[in-house]
Amino acid sequence: MKETLHEIVSAGSLPLEAEEFLPLITNEDGTFLDQEGTIWDFKESWPFSYSDAYFSGLCRLVCAFANTEGGVIIFGVHDKSRKGGLNKGRPNLDKFEQAFASITGKRPSLELRRYESEATGPVEVLLVRRRQTSERPFRFLQDQHGYSKNVIFVRSGSEVNSATSNDIASLFLRSSTDEILDPPKGHLPPSPATVREFVGRMDAIDRVFHWLS
Repeated sequence: MKETLHEIVSAGSLPLEAEEFLPLITNEDGTFLDQEGTIWDFKESWPFSYSDAYFSGLCRLVCAFANTEGGVIIFGVHDKSRKGGLNKGRPNLDKFEQAFASITGKRPSLELRRYESEATGPVEVLLVRRRQTSERPFRFLQDQHGYSKNVIFVRSGSEVNSATSNDIASLFLRSSTDEILDPPKGHLPPSPATVREFVGRMDAIDRVFHWLS
């Protein structure tokens, strides 16, 4: 039995029984945690449409989880009361994956499982596995409902953000065992003192590391 949510996400497999998972994301009274975190997020419902703004936002979240540490999305949780059992959508994982692939060009590695207890009610949990080291980060191929194409999304705390130079190591410098490697050492000239951050080259960095891999 995995004792923490991080262990479950790292293992890439959801437990079979509700009592092995639900206590990790709920309070003693059966309500769900008040806030999202680096590897978990709550939604009220599975998408009814696979082409609207809500679905595009979900795809952005899946991209961010897959590009960072992986994560779980729990469907059916009320935003304010934190009670479960509110999912009115009919989960269809295959349709979700197909629609996601039409936006990003490839399928993510996902697992869907339903959990239920008397205290929480039923919820659907979508596990998003971290992308393989050899894969390029997920991104949209075309603009989607206000989200720009070719932006690499990452999970930072409880938010989804665009990748910056601070994310280069976690995105591209991981070994086959998922350990972050030391940056390559070279003999490049030192940066000018006025340059605080390397910006505007994430697409080029992405292509270079993909070529190297």
